[in-house]
Order: sequence, then C-alpha cells, then structure tokens
Amino acid sequence: MPFDAMSEDEVAKVVKEHDERIIDNWNTAVPSKKHTVYHLGDIAMNVDHGMAAIAKCNGIKHLILGNREHSHLDRYLPHFNRIQSTARLKSLLTLSHVPLHPNFLEERQGFGVFNVHGHIHSDPPWPSSPEGPYFNVNCQYHDYTPVPLELVLEKARAWIKSQEDT
Repeated sequence: MPFDAMSEDEVAKVVKEHDERIIDNWNTAVPSKKHTVYHLGDIAMNVDHGMAAIAKCNGIKHLILGNREHSHLDRYLPHFNRIQSTARLKSLLTLSHVPLHPNFLEERQGFGVFNVHGHIHSDPPWPSSPEGPYFNVNCQYHDYTPVPLELVLEKARAWIKSQEDT
C-alpha cells in the first residue's frame, strides 16, 4: 500500500519495521564494533532519523557522501570515523556514491579500476549498475544487508579476468 494511502500510525509502523530490519541485518553482518564499514551515501531522508539509526549499527563507519548528505555534516561527524567523496580500497576498488564515468576509471587505473557504488535504487527492468567495472551495493539489492568485502573483491576480480580473456 502506498504511503499516501496510509494513516500516520501505519506509516510510522512501516518505517520502524524497515529501520529495525536494516539495523538487525547490519549488526548480524557486522558483529563487532571493530569491523570497518563503508556506507556509500543516502543514509536517510531525515538527518536526525538517520543518525539515530546509524548510532545503533556496529562497526568503524566511513561515509562516502551521497546526494542526501548535502548539509548538516556536523551532525554526521560523531557517527563516522571518516567522511569523504570517494575512497580507494585494496588498490583495486574505487568507492563512490554514484557510478563514476568510465573515463574517470580508465584515466586513474592506479586509483582503482572497479567502481563500487550505491545510489541506484530503481526496480527492474532498470539495471542496478552500468555495464562494465561496476557493482551496486545499495542495500535494496542485497536484502537490506551490508555487502561483505570478499564478495565485492570476487566481483572485481571476475570482471578483471573477463577483460584479460578478451
């Protein structure tokens, strides 16, 4: 049922259940406060609501800024170890909120040739990522659960191998 057809109490219940599912899935996937987690942006439509939820999530958190995090960064700082626009990881991965232009990846091969991103959260038939060296880790595509680094690296290595085989 669409939100506009629900009462305020019904909407509040759905949002609460949604948040609880994400927090539970996060803390199951990230069982320790010592694990590192990169959040690729678009935490919440409402900063206070989002920060209350993220405070309940395990891990050493790094935020890659999304299009929702355009103001009130001071309210994000207590919850994140680092806040940045992109990040390089394992010299293979470029983390960003949106898929980066292919020329950016080609020009900066030493920066990380495989782009891990979020942002795209449309339903099929739209693709979750562009063709090529991209992997969308938006939680909507992964049962509202953080994606383990091992899976991301597996996808990146498979893509690199496919390019070597051509």
